[in-house]
Amino acid sequence: DTTIVVHNRPKVQLNDVPERICAGDNYTLELTGLQAGETVVWEKYDKFNARLEEHKDGRTSFADNPTVGEYTYYAKVKNGHCDTILMRKLTVSSAPMPIISFAGGTSDTICEGEHVVLFGSNTADNYNFSNYSMTWLCKTATTLDTLLTNDRQLTQYPQQTTTYMLAITDVASGCTNIIDTTVVVKPRPAVKLVVTLPDGSD
Repeated sequence: DTTIVVHNRPKVQLNDVPERICAGDNYTLELTGLQAGETVVWEKYDKFNARLEEHKDGRTSFADNPTVGEYTYYAKVKNGHCDTILMRKLTVSSAPMPIISFAGGTSDTICEGEHVVLFGSNTADNYNFSNYSMTWLCKTATTLDTLLTNDRQLTQYPQQTTTYMLAITDVASGCTNIIDTTVVVKPRPAVKLVVTLPDGSD
């Protein structure tokens, strides 16, 4: 007689994580269900299948802050007889790089009653409306108001020193970057005109 022994594979699970993130975002894989006597090896590969990292220290999580690119992560769990291999794929996209400039002969310092013209662009491709969305916002001490969407130029008549923000979002990846600029509004000189009439004048 022949006896066949069937060993169980490790019954482990990886947490659900997004398949796409933006550069600068943290990415953490969590392994659950690891039993005593089971070992885990974490591996990270790039899109060319070159191994970038390997960890054999028994950790049950893998925290990463990947740069722009495409990656594959593996958690390889062994119990001495059988293996369980879990995989996650990740794409990391870059966020737009917005620029605010002043147009129409205006600058970041104006006098009361004057206007300012702000012009927005993206360093990647000078802002292509088919690839990006744009939002202008106005920030005060207590509020953050949306002023204009999907227009490169913003004209404003601020009554006091005001911070304007430009948010550009990559439509494909959902990655957003925000910059701001402050327009200083200076008060006009207070001028008082005094007319003195000579004695005896009507």
